[in-house]
Amino acid sequence: MTEVEPNTNSRSIAIPAILDAGAAVALLETLNEAFGAAEGVSIEAGEVQRVTTPGLQVLAVAARSFAARGLPFSYADPAPPLREAAETLGLGRALGLDGE
Repeated sequence: MTEVEPNTNSRSIAIPAILDAGAAVALLETLNEAFGAAEGVSIEAGEVQRVTTPGLQVLAVAARSFAARGLPFSYADPAPPLREAAETLGLGRALGLDGE
């Protein structure tokens, strides 16, 4: 496995109000681009009104993957529905929301 040197860039990624399966696929593609470029990300989650399991799964895998590679992964103003979904499912830590 080839290790990629992280760069100092960080990408802001806005997630839509409805983070359902379709939005999760688009989010995954964007996160993969940032991960491949060794960029950290800040998830703009202030507009989230509803989140489904696929959206939470993408965020959980991304949080773990970015952390394992030493890349920044954070949230900017996560909306209450995102926090509530994470709390209900016990995923705050997996999503990287427990330190907020």
